[in-house]
Amino acid sequence: MMQLDAEKLTHFRRIFLAPSIAAMHALNPEDFELFVSHVFTCARHTVDHVAGQRYPEGTGVDLDLYVPATKGSNQLRARVEVRRLGQMKAYTTQQ
Repeated sequence: MMQLDAEKLTHFRRIFLAPSIAAMHALNPEDFELFVSHVFTCARHTVDHVAGQRYPEGTGVDLDLYVPATKGSNQLRARVEVRRLGQMKAYTTQQ
């Protein structure tokens, strides 16, 4: 599990408590992954940041999420690929 410095943790808490698309878009890609990790941590998951690890099928998984299985152990619950999409443009279809 990756440890956040106090300044970054405070910033992530502010975004979490008052979410805005602009604040999330202002994060660089690595910080956005860490912010998503923070959100899952707030939901009581144990999060392992695995973005730098390579798997047999290639890259793509950024976070492994664990939940308590039994005393003292965790069970892998999900693998997450974090994506921060660019500004979404509204469009209409012509009839």
